[in-house]
Amino acid sequence: MDSVPEQDSIAPRLPHRQAELPASPRPVQSDEASLRELLEQGLLEAVFQPIVSLRTAEIVGYEGLIRGPRHHSLALPVALFARAREDSLTDELERACRRTITSRFAELKLVGRLFLNLLPSTITEGKTSMVEILAFLQQVGMRPEQIVLEITENQPQGNLADLRNSLAALRNMGFTVAIDDLGEGFASLKLWSELRPEYVKIDKHFVQDLHRDSFKLQFVRAIHEISSFSGASVIAEGIETAEELRVTRDLGIEFGQGFLLGMPAHAPIRECSAAVRETIGADEIAVMATLHATFNQTVTVGRLVTMVEPLSPLATNDQVMARFERESGTAAIPVVVEGVPIGIVRRTRLIQEFARQFRHELFDKRTCTLFMDTDPLIVEATRSLHEVGGLLTEMDRRHLASGFVITEHGRYLGMGNGQALVRELTQLQITAARYSNPLTQLPGNVPIYEHVDRLLAASAEFVACYCDIDDFKPYNDVYGYRKGDEMIRLLARLLVDNCDPRLDFVGHIGGDDFTLHLQSRDWEVRCRNALAQFDEGCLALVTPTDAARRGYFSENRLGGESFYALPTLSIGAIAIDAHAFASHAEVSLAMAGVKKEAKRMPGSSLFVERRRPRAPD
Repeated sequence: MDSVPEQDSIAPRLPHRQAELPASPRPVQSDEASLRELLEQGLLEAVFQPIVSLRTAEIVGYEGLIRGPRHHSLALPVALFARAREDSLTDELERACRRTITSRFAELKLVGRLFLNLLPSTITEGKTSMVEILAFLQQVGMRPEQIVLEITENQPQGNLADLRNSLAALRNMGFTVAIDDLGEGFASLKLWSELRPEYVKIDKHFVQDLHRDSFKLQFVRAIHEISSFSGASVIAEGIETAEELRVTRDLGIEFGQGFLLGMPAHAPIRECSAAVRETIGADEIAVMATLHATFNQTVTVGRLVTMVEPLSPLATNDQVMARFERESGTAAIPVVVEGVPIGIVRRTRLIQEFARQFRHELFDKRTCTLFMDTDPLIVEATRSLHEVGGLLTEMDRRHLASGFVITEHGRYLGMGNGQALVRELTQLQITAARYSNPLTQLPGNVPIYEHVDRLLAASAEFVACYCDIDDFKPYNDVYGYRKGDEMIRLLARLLVDNCDPRLDFVGHIGGDDFTLHLQSRDWEVRCRNALAQFDEGCLALVTPTDAARRGYFSENRLGGESFYALPTLSIGAIAIDAHAFASHAEVSLAMAGVKKEAKRMPGSSLFVERRRPRAPD
């Protein structure tokens, strides 16, 4: 089997895709040659792609892949196996693939293990082929311990018990097992749980652009955590860029495979390139994608359901009043006909009506529909809290006070409380802000702390900076919060623009306070550029008069008027020795100290703590 995609699928990412198929040493066949003729004439060709340790940059094995003759309509594996299914030659093709790949691997004397693709049906239904594989290995001078049986997960699984038993017998012979393309097929995690493989290969979809996609990052991180518990080694497929390699390495993934590490070839590389070795061996820690949880749209209004026994439209007003007297916390009661809500009776409305002279005597025996609100807010339980919050702000305030009806598929489920909704929305916003600042969308406190702890754990060298706008409050007082927000966004943009996204982390603590954790060697130049650009950018955020006199008048704390200079930027920087700090909390304390020193300096300024802190005794 062969998991390499068709050529066009990754062409935009890798223009040199044709390098995968160098000129074949075998005679080129005409396009008319059938699959059976290719098999009978032994014209299949093996290519090998290296699997690399992301800790040492050493090649630990190769995945064996199959090709038809170059320029043939069956040159690619997808075409080969599609034709095999049409001609009922799948077993013959698989047998030829195994023999071709194994013999060529032995002939080339490649190091490490050979990853050999097999369909589950080959293992469970063709058990005699395993005996054949063992005999052929002996013939070419290889041992089962050198072979990893890579179970392809691109077809529905049959009897897992049979597959598990067959693999147990193969393991007893010395073979090991891998699951291919985890996350791509039908039942990845179930297959992992049942087969307990020695290797798990993450599908390339979750590796490509891993450094930009927080969801993929969480998926790969979860796979690594599960593998640590299960004892399996993880192989990340599809590594094509240095950024993907760096992030995959820093997540703790043991092995990698992909065009950046080595192309599939008839005569594959036996050593990684200098660029790959440099990236794997670099001390710098990758900047991970941050989860921008500005609002959790998956939380629905169903979590607010409170069961309030509904009324029949035949219930009388005095019966409803008696309910309200017994249930002091109930603000409204729904009226339901055959499970479908038609309105609600509000406590405040009924009490107001009955308080008027003679109204109680006139209407206490009339049905509750007389004072029923026929246009209540009715929402499905599956709607998000955010959506319902928006509806409430656009409607009459009585909906917020008395509540709203919650349905499931149009049928009454319960009541929702406006105050409870506001509490939930507020809590979601607070939680989201801890991960991503809503004004700048930069990482908040949680990812800041996580990144610092990763740097410390890796003993990485970095400079921690605290950035703060001086005299920001007077500017807000004079120009208003809208302009103040513009200034904060200006600073965020300048900090991001002056940092290397591969090495430098920009975080937004809140308000006008930012943090930088810089691994760039020219970090001081970057900081000074940001200072100069901030001073220039501030001029566009004030009137020409204030820009000319470099300040403005504003009320001081004593009630008088004082002249304030234009806002400036203070950056306090300290080089962090990982051996001197135990956690992000200690780093934060040191950053607060250098910020104070920076703010004592006039104008936009950079204070650098040149003294390195000593490791505790």
